[in-house]
Amino acid sequence: MTQYQVRANYELPGSESPALLDIALLPSLIADSAGIAPDAYFKAQSAMRRLCDGRLRDCPSTELVEGYKGYVFDAALGPFASTVRSRAQEPRASTLVQASRAER
Repeated sequence: MTQYQVRANYELPGSESPALLDIALLPSLIADSAGIAPDAYFKAQSAMRRLCDGRLRDCPSTELVEGYKGYVFDAALGPFASTVRSRAQEPRASTLVQASRAER
């Protein structure tokens, strides 16, 4: 566990402090606290932070995490493209859940 503190020499607008925060989501908290206009990546990261209460790995919604990772690790990211393509061919957990429901 790593502790962090966001400090500024001005009033932070709408600052939040989740009980736990996955370090992968910390950049979005810093950007939001600084009032920086977010691009699409930081909008997704901020949404994930809020929807999962600061948890990424331990988020209660695995479908939400899969969708977020699919969006962030898009094939357009160069060196990750081959990894993303090979994983895209694997069945997704949500697909497996839907298939198991259909069998019932």
